[in-house]
Amino acid sequence: MPTPCVGNPAGTASLVICSRSPTELEQQNRCFRVAINPADPRPPYRQVADRLRAAINGGELQPGAMLPSVRALAAEYGVSNTTASRALETLKSEGLIDTQLGRGNVVRAKRPVLHVASYLTIDDHGARRTWHTEIEDQGFTADQAILEVETVPAPGEIAELLRLAPGAPVVARRRLLSVDAVPVQLSDSYYPASLAEGTELAAPGKIRGYTFAALERLGIHIDHFHDDLYVRMPTPREARALHLGKGIPVVRLLRTTYAADGLAVEVADQILAGDRYVLAYDIPAHQRSQGS
Repeated sequence: MPTPCVGNPAGTASLVICSRSPTELEQQNRCFRVAINPADPRPPYRQVADRLRAAINGGELQPGAMLPSVRALAAEYGVSNTTASRALETLKSEGLIDTQLGRGNVVRAKRPVLHVASYLTIDDHGARRTWHTEIEDQGFTADQAILEVETVPAPGEIAELLRLAPGAPVVARRRLLSVDAVPVQLSDSYYPASLAEGTELAAPGKIRGYTFAALERLGIHIDHFHDDLYVRMPTPREARALHLGKGIPVVRLLRTTYAADGLAVEVADQILAGDRYVLAYDIPAHQRSQGS
């Protein structure tokens, strides 16, 4: 069992928290000092969590490093198991640690951040950039799985954005997008059935050039987009599908695509892993008036 450190500031009880066994300590050399200050207005669980967080953010605890067990933390700080558990739960809720079967609590690996401005920019050849090109240009492998293509009654929010009657038929294309074989995004795209039924948009499988190319082949010219962004915690289904740890939020990107005549032709309801994305937008400072 680790022994208390000496020479601490007055009013503190400082201890050394180490790996779970001398072998681990010798191999990893992972010890860090923590202190409980009875004069600190922070409750004990917060002091423990703050010190562990500082060790993680400061690099003392690297991704994959094991944290002390609840019992070990409680013994070292002289607090209850409930207090120690609450400290660890705080770090889990912040997405800093995960619980792994057979190992306990470990520092969560930081996943690469994806910078995306898909569909909003045109490349040097005049083609609209896609999510795949944005991702692959950053050195990752992008892939999508078509989960389902079906005609369904439009959900209320989707019907409103597509300017359809509630429950009007729409073609729904549901996809799971992955980067380096890790799921990062759920994407459900909806099209008015009067537009999409009988076309490649309603066919199962991937579409050549993606859905915007299919719209262009139908004679529909994309004019502009409208985005609504929501940040929230995931549903259980979303957390499972995107392999999200506790405390990781999602971004819901609800994008409506408009044709040149102002007709809404697509609504994409996308759920993005909140720890994986930077959404980049270039916004003109001045709007040109027509005819200028």
